[in-house]
Amino acid sequence: MNQVLPSDEFQQGEDPQLASALDELATEQQLASLLKAQLPPLRCVGDNWYTYVNGVWSSGTSDIFRPLSLSIQNVKSRTQRKASNILSHLESEAQVSESKFLSFHRFADGAILINCANGVLRVTAARVELLAHSPDYYFTSQVAASFNPEAEAPVFEQVLQEALPDGADLELFRVFLGYMLYPACSFEAALVCYGDGGTGKSTLAEGVKAALGDDLVRSLSLLQICDPRSFHLVNLRNSAVNISAELDALPVVGAENFKLLVSGEQVAADRKHQDLVSLKTSCKFWFLTNYLPRFLHGTEAELRRLRFLRFEKKPVRQDPTLKHKIAAERDGIFNMALVGLRTLLVRQEIPQGGQQSIATRQRFKVQNDPITTFVQDRCILAPDAEVLKTDLYSEYTEFLTTNGLPEPQNQSTFFRALYNRFQVQEIRRRDGDRQLRKIAGITLQVEK
Repeated sequence: MNQVLPSDEFQQGEDPQLASALDELATEQQLASLLKAQLPPLRCVGDNWYTYVNGVWSSGTSDIFRPLSLSIQNVKSRTQRKASNILSHLESEAQVSESKFLSFHRFADGAILINCANGVLRVTAARVELLAHSPDYYFTSQVAASFNPEAEAPVFEQVLQEALPDGADLELFRVFLGYMLYPACSFEAALVCYGDGGTGKSTLAEGVKAALGDDLVRSLSLLQICDPRSFHLVNLRNSAVNISAELDALPVVGAENFKLLVSGEQVAADRKHQDLVSLKTSCKFWFLTNYLPRFLHGTEAELRRLRFLRFEKKPVRQDPTLKHKIAAERDGIFNMALVGLRTLLVRQEIPQGGQQSIATRQRFKVQNDPITTFVQDRCILAPDAEVLKTDLYSEYTEFLTTNGLPEPQNQSTFFRALYNRFQVQEIRRRDGDRQLRKIAGITLQVEK
């Protein structure tokens, strides 16, 4: 920011119009023009002031410029009221719509623009081009890494290869890494890295955090994400990724917010002592956990939105300096993310991973929605099918036992969910003197 010169220090050769503005009789509009010349590029949304420095528009209030607004006035006519009026002139002149401002990326003419430390990248499936920073992009955040096409990340790559030896798992990780740079949630996917401690999950996450920077990474828990009353939810607005370090072993009540956020749809976010705000974000979600996520009353909707990576390999020797070494490779990790992004632009989908990951996905499916999985695996749905109610429930409890899951508190819990999910209903049939209670529309598969 240029330094404002006091009125009695204006040197020869200065613009005479600016010099005259320092006159005792200078108008507030003239003084506002003089102040504007001393400031970085300025835009305002209401009384929120945005100034542009080093590729980023930062928000604040006009108060930070009040000393300057006083210093440009002639000492004989200097007042706080006039300082406020000068700032009001600038605020009125600089008004723009809040929708102009974006986080660190945007779509533009068939490409993706990404604001990084040394410029703006124009990314397509075919190439990456480095452009100069410009206030016209209206970016409010920036990737911490710089673009260096020669940068590599050998330590990060070694940890990744050792943790995920299956090539299909590696592909999923790399594509999801690129998805963090994608300016939308069109592919509706969150990543769960599942396994014991010491298997590389958090080490890889530290590298990603270093590449993106603290401003673009959040750490809300799954409970906070799913709770509409969470005051932290609004902090996801301009983030690249939310990395949850752990999941609770207990089921989370309600998954509506989770599903909406992963799909990039609007949610109502609470703000402490303020009105609700309609939140729409392109933030991605990445869970590092010893437990699989659990949603009370889970359905296939959660399954469709999740990808799983199974971490099982522990290094033979622990290196306490490993995370520090990886953090130093942030430019190389950023290059890996760019490769993943370009791969995603070609594939147009997030892959499912290898055999272990698919098996983990199946385990989550059973745990999260056992009723649907039971019907798919052990039953036949047909309009003319019937089965004894006791036989169906007995088969279901055996299915739960086989999969290490607890039985429902009572039969009514199971049947109530069954009636809500499928086109089945209870009927009564007479068998001689007995009245049988049966479920119509479903029957058990015949064992081969």
